[in-house]
Amino acid sequence: MRHHKIKKKLSEFLDGRLSSNEDKMIKEHLAHCQACQATLNSFRQLRRCKEADYEMNPFFAQRVLALVRARRSEGFWQVFDFIPRPVIVTGLVLSVITLTIFATPLYQLTNDRNGSELAMLYAESNEMVPVTDDQALAIVFQAQEANATGE
Repeated sequence: MRHHKIKKKLSEFLDGRLSSNEDKMIKEHLAHCQACQATLNSFRQLRRCKEADYEMNPFFAQRVLALVRARRSEGFWQVFDFIPRPVIVTGLVLSVITLTIFATPLYQLTNDRNGSELAMLYAESNEMVPVTDDQALAIVFQAQEANATGE
């Protein structure tokens, strides 16, 4: 392996991410190349400095837990703060439109059935006759059977 390729792989060598064959070749090269040894030592010093800079603050965990508790106490609707308001409004409007489209035919169907069946109750007289729920259901079932059989 050439000198410039080995120099590019020194960081991977330090991480232990090379194959055993490449690892062996770099060790042999480092045995007689002072420039690569100096580069490898620079990488090692840089890592030590980097690790020392990132020592965790002893109060870090307490601050994180305090933030978590504060977020929990904000309430349910705070979960949706990341969604832009126009998206929420659009979603609500589309939901209402969809419900209206699907619920209106069902309401009309139910209203038509009840209206025509109740009209049968009062077809013979103009007076209102009190009917219990059970009687109304019986009349409805009779009307449905009559419609099904064609009578």
